[in-house]
Amino acid sequence: IHNNNSFNKKLEPSSNSSINENVDNVCYICSDPIDIYSLSKCNHRTCHLCTLRTRMLLDSDKCAYCRTQQNEILLTRDSKRSFEELKSSSIIWITISEINVLCEDESIFHAVTRLMEFQCPSKNCNIICKDWHDLTYHVRIAHNRVFCTMCIVNRKIFSSEHQLYTREELINHYNGSDTIDSYFQGHPSCAECNNVHFYDSAELYDHYLIHHKFVPNTNLLRPSSHNSHNHHITTNSQEHFDRHLIEASDIDISVLVMCIISGLVSVIGNITIPGCHDFERFFHSLEDLFVTLTNQEVNDQSFEIILKNIASSLYMVGGRCLMLFMYLMIIFWVIKGWFFIMSWVIYGVCLIMFGKICWENFSRSFISRE
Repeated sequence: IHNNNSFNKKLEPSSNSSINENVDNVCYICSDPIDIYSLSKCNHRTCHLCTLRTRMLLDSDKCAYCRTQQNEILLTRDSKRSFEELKSSSIIWITISEINVLCEDESIFHAVTRLMEFQCPSKNCNIICKDWHDLTYHVRIAHNRVFCTMCIVNRKIFSSEHQLYTREELINHYNGSDTIDSYFQGHPSCAECNNVHFYDSAELYDHYLIHHKFVPNTNLLRPSSHNSHNHHITTNSQEHFDRHLIEASDIDISVLVMCIISGLVSVIGNITIPGCHDFERFFHSLEDLFVTLTNQEVNDQSFEIILKNIASSLYMVGGRCLMLFMYLMIIFWVIKGWFFIMSWVIYGVCLIMFGKICWENFSRSFISRE
């Protein structure tokens, strides 16, 4: 049974106004309460951390909301006044010229400058280091903790925001059983490369696409925890591994096919495409045959030599053309089941290019004969 009175109280204006105030004080990027507002000329407000990450770590001066270029950013605790009102006020702004940020007071200025330094993330530790190497050494010696190297390289956050781990916690962090951050899925590894780890599923996907013959299902990066609760797990390890593989998409296959074709053409191009000298040799052989037959000076030896020259010339011209045609037929016959139209379009383009090359060689040899 629902209490209608309590339900109606939730719809009172005072309750709505408090909700709106709470929403206004929350950053729309990170969803954290805002203490220091970042205000751009377009009058979009975010927390100062998100803006500083964007400008310092992502090297972008655009507003995260409207994507317009912002040359100046105001950091203030005022949640009401606009950009122009604050700029025209009597506030003495403290400028950080490296990132074009104006701070309302010294407390905001010191908060920003501390973020720009290599600050130890451990609580109650105010040590400032010179660089990442110095900070890593300090954390290991002073706190007996370590950083996650993958997160340092790939996560766009400040040094004081990184998490510290013991050796056991770092292993759990990599495997996706992080007790500190339960939402983190871990750094996935490649089973084909002796468990080499990657930052996320996107990097693992690219690795499989480039270096292996299949693409893993990125939705099943944690098959042990997913299948043990929802599916029957097979005892056959190979069958269990194969169930987490999916076929590559048409885009992946098209990239693979283009790589195969470019490599094949570069390898067999000199073998299959007849050159200018091949056509010229063929015409010389035909001319020798016609001259011999016209002069009626045919003997077994000369006729045999002429026939051998014609046969070798036919191989160099016609044989090479046939070999190239067979190579292309084999390639596209194998892959046409995946994307029929694309394969024959590429095949037609290759034939046109091949015909153009043959015609140019034929023209050069004909001109040289004249």
